[in-house]
Amino acid sequence: MTMDYAYYPGCSLESTSPDFNISTNALIKFLDLGIDEIADWTCCGASALHPQDKLLSVALPALTIESANKIKKDIMVQCPACLAHLKESRNVISEGGELAEQLSKILEGHDISPNINIKHFSEILLNEYGLGNLQDKVVRKLNGLKVVCYYGCVIVRPKKLMQ
Repeated sequence: MTMDYAYYPGCSLESTSPDFNISTNALIKFLDLGIDEIADWTCCGASALHPQDKLLSVALPALTIESANKIKKDIMVQCPACLAHLKESRNVISEGGELAEQLSKILEGHDISPNINIKHFSEILLNEYGLGNLQDKVVRKLNGLKVVCYYGCVIVRPKKLMQ
């Protein structure tokens, strides 16, 4: 089942969480999703930049939006912070206003139009691939295993961005 997404690993999955990136790519391959990494993605600015420079904090993710626009693919993200920053940038572009005008000026000539969707991998697996398809791929049941999931608080908020 090929899906029309471009994978955005972000800096965290490329540096501090390479195991998460490896397992994500292995799952993409195992499920035969046909999702490839965006070739020229840009750091989302990480959480440290966002309180320091609002314009730059939306400009960096906007460059990744441009990369997705070039290949006409929606973006799949694993890192909750990257998801929030990409969606925030797309929201600024969509809503217009002073910040969007400033962004357009500094990124003149870049296609940052908000034509693409940005989704977390778990959302894609649940809503598009489907639980039934996932259950069909189970190789070994893990009955009795106790697990704790941590998705990151920003995966569901701010609610306005995550819808």
